[in-house]
Amino acid sequence: MENSMDDLKQLEEKRNDIILKLRKIEDRKSHVSHEVYEKVKREYQEKLANLDQELTSHVELIKVELQRIEESQAKDSAQSRDLKLRMEEIELRYTIGEYDEETYQQQKNEVGEAISALENELQGMGKRKKWLQDIIDIKGIEKKLDEDRPAPERQASADISIDEHILEQTLPEETLKLDEIIAEEDAVRPGAEVDAATVTKTEGSAETETKQNTVACPKCGHQNAQDSWYCEKCGAEILDTPIQ
Repeated sequence: MENSMDDLKQLEEKRNDIILKLRKIEDRKSHVSHEVYEKVKREYQEKLANLDQELTSHVELIKVELQRIEESQAKDSAQSRDLKLRMEEIELRYTIGEYDEETYQQQKNEVGEAISALENELQGMGKRKKWLQDIIDIKGIEKKLDEDRPAPERQASADISIDEHILEQTLPEETLKLDEIIAEEDAVRPGAEVDAATVTKTEGSAETETKQNTVACPKCGHQNAQDSWYCEKCGAEILDTPIQ
């Protein structure tokens, strides 16, 4: 177990080094040709992807280690609390004159050192726990993105960054809003003679026609085209949802 965790630690250190180099590449973007920038950047992106894949292959081992850390944290926290109560007792007994100065200082120092050691151990476990959870989060992000995309798109977009995926997911909604604005402008363009009743009737007919030609997302309610497999707004699967 310990050897495996050491391997994970080394992988994480390599990953942090690659991320740092990618940031430096971005900083030097304007100082080199576009071809050189793209070549070197792509090289380190591939290294990062390979490391992430290697890290996430140890997920089950990481979960076991996280559980062990949490149990140790609970045990040390309880012990630290008992020691702090013991320190309060020492202070009280000294105050009422039960302990002389030498006894008081000796017991205070012993308990104080034990508390300090426990606090340092808890701090170290906290950092280790966060590092392991970060690795789990890497897998969670990649899995979520992969599940949200239709199967044919998953392989084609394997080398797209997380930021680009986020942009990709928001584009359909923005395009739909633009189409709606254009349609509204055409409906009320200058020179058109439309009274209030006609507008109301037209809007009602348009809404009915839209609902007949669309299917609502079971998760967020967004109206999608009838042949949609996934919601254009939230990405939820809607293939088997009955037409509204």
